[in-house]
Amino acid sequence: MLAAQAVRSAFVFFGDEFAPQNDADRIAAQLGSRFANIVLIGMPGCGKTTVGKILAELTGKTFIDTDLLIEEESGTDIPELFRLKGEEHFRNLETAAIEKTGMGKGQIIATGGGAVLRDENYGPLKQNGVIVYLKRDLSGLSTKDRPLSPDIEALEKLFESRRERYEKFCDFSADSNASPEEAAKAILKEFEKYLPGWEGAKQ
Repeated sequence: MLAAQAVRSAFVFFGDEFAPQNDADRIAAQLGSRFANIVLIGMPGCGKTTVGKILAELTGKTFIDTDLLIEEESGTDIPELFRLKGEEHFRNLETAAIEKTGMGKGQIIATGGGAVLRDENYGPLKQNGVIVYLKRDLSGLSTKDRPLSPDIEALEKLFESRRERYEKFCDFSADSNASPEEAAKAILKEFEKYLPGWEGAKQ
């Protein structure tokens, strides 16, 4: 709306030599892509943090990992939080971290694997962003230091319990079985379909 108002005002002041109305669409798209968040969801160990950092480098957006934010604010690592306080306590901290980060703009947000378990997490993640489901074969997921998936059997059960929610939360999915760089580039290519002015927004 503001872009359209600016274009109209310039047209009134400068006349026909000013660019046509479709410039408003281009400007709005560029602003939207600059300030939109790209939110990564997916199984623990699927590469959200690695791919997220690459996306941040490519776009100039700020990288935030909600799991790291929880650890910094609680002063305790996540496996220890699970052991001392239990999963429900951790999920409460996770929801608070998601609500905090979701209000920001121009971010790459890597979420924890269970961020999709609560419906109330969807709104804060979606409000300023596009949600990407990062997929990786189970054989490529680590079980080390994973409280809810300490072995392959637990990992398979965990995935089956979450798969539908990943699909429900996301705007689109991206393959993380290849290199992180390829995954990041694929995400940006798809992201442009949602916010087509991205390439020009960084200038």
